[in-house]
Amino acid sequence: SVERRRSEWFSRYASAGPHRILVAIGVEGRLEGFTYSSAFRPKQAYATSVETSVYCAPEATGRGIGRRLYEALFDELAKTDVQRALALITRPNEPSEALHRKMGFELSGVWTDVGRKFDRYWDVAVWQRAIRLD
Repeated sequence: SVERRRSEWFSRYASAGPHRILVAIGVEGRLEGFTYSSAFRPKQAYATSVETSVYCAPEATGRGIGRRLYEALFDELAKTDVQRALALITRPNEPSEALHRKMGFELSGVWTDVGRKFDRYWDVAVWQRAIRLD
């Protein structure tokens, strides 16, 4: 069920620590966007790296919501032992890549044909940034 899947998804995140989810709700009570950080890999050696993602509802794009969500997430992550954030972006997606560049991410490489949706294979760009940009 949708409720069970939602509950499982939210159980991966906490109100403190490296695995967080932040949500932007508009004045009308609608979801405008969200961002999260999750485990990059299950082995302990990767505990100081997280995979991040940001989403904005189509009607909320272009208003800086994604940037503000990411800023808030990185502020929270800076209080933890996280060193590196990684973002995987299905290509083509220039708006998302532009946002990640603005947020201090650098392109690390491209994995070819690793994602499959809509009955085709997609390339995925791998972006990374340090949590503390000082």
